[in-house]
Amino acid sequence: MFAGDGYAGASVFSKRETTRLGTGAGLALAAGAAKEVYDRYAGGDASMRDLTWDAVGAATGTMLSWLVDRYLF
Repeated sequence: MFAGDGYAGASVFSKRETTRLGTGAGLALAAGAAKEVYDRYAGGDASMRDLTWDAVGAATGTMLSWLVDRYLF
């Protein structure tokens, strides 16, 4: 969700694919990392496994956004 939102938001400001990809991935990774930091300090269960899946989700969401942009628009 965050990756697609970041990609779409960046497309308003830039036509460069690298900018849109970086923004989408960066937003998704930042959200995942922020949640893990919150878990660490709020008594939750922060783990590298969750962070790894956050990265996989960010990559998947960013690539799906790129594919939709490239082949449907």
